[in-house]
Amino acid sequence: MRYLTREARPKRTMSANSTGSNRRRLGHFEEMLDIQSMEKTGTGNICVSISITSKQSLVHQHVHDALLLLSKRQPMLRAVIATMTNGDKYFEIKEINEVITMLDITTSDVKAFDWQSMWFEYTAKQSGNGLLWRVVILQEEFMQDTKDYANTLMFNFNHACIDGVSSVKFCEQFLKYMNGLANGTTTADEEIASLELLPQVHEIVTRGRIWHSLFNFILAYCGLRPIMKFCLEKMFNRLIQKKPCNPYHVQFPPNSEVSTSGVPSLPQLSVKVFTENETKDIIKACRANNCTVTAAIAAAAHLAFCELIEPDQSNPEVELELPFAIDAQRLCNPKPHQEYLGQFA
Repeated sequence: MRYLTREARPKRTMSANSTGSNRRRLGHFEEMLDIQSMEKTGTGNICVSISITSKQSLVHQHVHDALLLLSKRQPMLRAVIATMTNGDKYFEIKEINEVITMLDITTSDVKAFDWQSMWFEYTAKQSGNGLLWRVVILQEEFMQDTKDYANTLMFNFNHACIDGVSSVKFCEQFLKYMNGLANGTTTADEEIASLELLPQVHEIVTRGRIWHSLFNFILAYCGLRPIMKFCLEKMFNRLIQKKPCNPYHVQFPPNSEVSTSGVPSLPQLSVKVFTENETKDIIKACRANNCTVTAAIAAAAHLAFCELIEPDQSNPEVELELPFAIDAQRLCNPKPHQEYLGQFA
């Protein structure tokens, strides 16, 4: 889920002569996301909420240790975006000893089951410590009927370093480490080999294609990269300014009430939960129709919006814009490691 963030990332600079190979330049698409995050106070976040039920109370140290182990494995979880003196932006991968002091793990008094009402407030803020992700642990609840403990963890990622598919992998790997720490098969000081930092996805996909190599050569050695960056910024500003009004918001204006803190009320999250059987039926239907689950849900949402906007069907030409991303990992040669977390959209 993407939305407008409200705080700018602190700017970091480094010399063009800085040594070390554990960094790389942001790709064109990654830089576009970064431009979007800097313009109009940001549009470049992905948010993930993990709900955990267990027979034992959540140990917060296990959360810290699981994220530390995951950071040892994943270079993009140790990344900060640094700006060189010539204006180029790089992912700079920190050593794990630095990451330990930079982890942004906070707790909240909001109860675990109330996460929907606090989604935007707790996930809209950029991490102020340089890392491109953060997590908020909500207050644990005890369910008397099942005798289970319920917890909710709300993660916020900069979209330039991770995509939707990778965020699901993140959840799987995080829960794997949590279970290992809980049952004693894993420890926080375990030695874990880091995956290699990969080039940006466009470079992997186009590797060996002469025209793309020539294009990159011209950008690098003819001084055209700053010009292209300037044009991209102007283009995105113009696209944002010329973007038509949301037809749904025209008919149903967002809540503009001011909260007790004196700031406008944040939008509320509308959640649809699919049961296990419903999920299986959706996957089965999508496979039968050669359609992705994302596309099917998006199409259903479009139809629902159209019915709300034009219930009498007096104007059947209603258009709702939705830019669609595809997972480019299948186009990469060689394929990235199946555990690698990154931006492949």
